[in-house]
Amino acid sequence: MKTPVHIGGAGPNGIPLAPPSNVRAEVISADGSEVKVSWESSDSAVDSWAVAVNGFPVGRVEKAARSLTLTDIQRDKDVRLEIFGITAEGKVGERAGTVLSASH
Repeated sequence: MKTPVHIGGAGPNGIPLAPPSNVRAEVISADGSEVKVSWESSDSAVDSWAVAVNGFPVGRVEKAARSLTLTDIQRDKDVRLEIFGITAEGKVGERAGTVLSASH
């Protein structure tokens, strides 16, 4: 997957994109490898949302989305899940996330 990205956090008029709030992760499969991530935001400058797993961007969803499902999550260690906004111009906002504890 290729995603054009502008390194910088400013949205329209130089105002930074606000990080999403209330980021939550819920395990939805018996083996713990499928996770639903949800968040809240009212930032109108966001054109799409991206998700990162342990710091690495792994996907992107439309701006109206407030949840997504990740599969094949390896949980032998704690997993950091982060959501961040992207403007139509490709500017990236601040990340917010949660940590999903390792399953033993």
